[in-house]
Amino acid sequence: MSRQSVKKAWAQNEEDFLVNNYGNLTVKEIAANLNRSSSAVSSRASALGLKRRVIIREYHDRIVKMVENGENNVAIARSLGVSTNSLYTYMKEKCLNDIRPKPVSFSKIAVANGIDDQITFGLSNMNLKQWFLYWYQSYRRSTIREVTKQKYRLVFGTVCSHPIADMLIKDINRGHAQEYIDWYGERRSKQTVLDHLQFLKSCMDDAMLDGYTERNPFANVKLVFQEQTLTPRELKAKREIKKSLELEEYTKVKYHMMFWFESNLKMAPTRKNAPNLSDGSAIAMQVSYMIIFIALKTGARFSEILGLTHDDINKTRRTLNIDKSWDYKTGAGFVHTKNTASIREIPVDQDTIDILLRYQQWLKDFQVETRENTLFVEAGGNVFNSTINRHLGDLLAGLDIEKITLHKLRHTHASVLIANGVPIMVVAKRLGHSSPNMLQKVYGHLLETTEDEGNRMIMRLI
Repeated sequence: MSRQSVKKAWAQNEEDFLVNNYGNLTVKEIAANLNRSSSAVSSRASALGLKRRVIIREYHDRIVKMVENGENNVAIARSLGVSTNSLYTYMKEKCLNDIRPKPVSFSKIAVANGIDDQITFGLSNMNLKQWFLYWYQSYRRSTIREVTKQKYRLVFGTVCSHPIADMLIKDINRGHAQEYIDWYGERRSKQTVLDHLQFLKSCMDDAMLDGYTERNPFANVKLVFQEQTLTPRELKAKREIKKSLELEEYTKVKYHMMFWFESNLKMAPTRKNAPNLSDGSAIAMQVSYMIIFIALKTGARFSEILGLTHDDINKTRRTLNIDKSWDYKTGAGFVHTKNTASIREIPVDQDTIDILLRYQQWLKDFQVETRENTLFVEAGGNVFNSTINRHLGDLLAGLDIEKITLHKLRHTHASVLIANGVPIMVVAKRLGHSSPNMLQKVYGHLLETTEDEGNRMIMRLI
């Protein structure tokens, strides 16, 4: 008797089980349920034309090894042929990120290499590490904010992690610079590499001006960045990451919050999670929602919103005055704005003024104390960006809107204004930009639409 003739026939209920579970169970699990071999299950599935998606848990051991080796999620997902989101969900469920090697703290490397120490070395034959220190301390440190100093620390710490740091600046050529950018850009986004490169260009420009080198080796290097290694599908997914709210979503969030304030600004402070303010998660929901609402209605930066005081509300002119920021990263208090262009008055509508006045009354009625007359920094603690982002995420999820961060409310505000024909110079001034160049770069597609509409208006007029 032939081997083919003794094969067990498939009953209808077995095929139904196979069809219903082929995308959810492993072949081995289906085989165990049906008391069949794995090869029989695979063969029948093929005959039925079933398509089985990858089940990530089948690759658990492989994922663990790649995580332990420091592979990032994009690389792991590509290797397994699964989506990054599916991989992220699985890793979060299995706490696999906890075994990932902790990334190098470039800030700590910078401090260890003397970024905050007084320089003691001579000025002749300096290597890149020494020159960067001298350049930063002599020409930069005294005129920049703490948040900007942190950027210099990151750049310096990164440079110190590469052999180029120990090369004499006069000996560094374009090839050395390119090799460094190749190394740095392999796993970083295009904008991150551009920003990093600009620090190094400025550093070496001043080395030329001071006569320590005859050339700037970073002036004409070829940009290398992570997006260049992504597949078309990955690039499409990256482009489709939500950058702002749509107009309908903006309107939905705005009115939801206005109705929310109607009842909740009559209630005692509502707090989530830990009762200790220093944890950053126990900020009153009324305070958190007001921060989100002001970001939505003004496009102001997070630090600028935290820097608002009771005196900054002008109910007669219907404006909010921004002339300072709040150092939320260290909780040290007021600091200067990002630049002089950031000092401005932002016109707001009467609804915003009315809600702010009710909020002020709420603070008074429920004796919610704030630091240094601020509107949103509660006494005894600090406000963290991560906390507000979590509250914003919960708010959007409740409205069935894809999550975005608080900073993207700034993008939303700009998008809404530009899409509705507000002149770009007015938008730039409102957001505290010194020029419209950044807006033109980020919102060029919206500006083209606005220009087209403007041209149609001209044709109707003439």
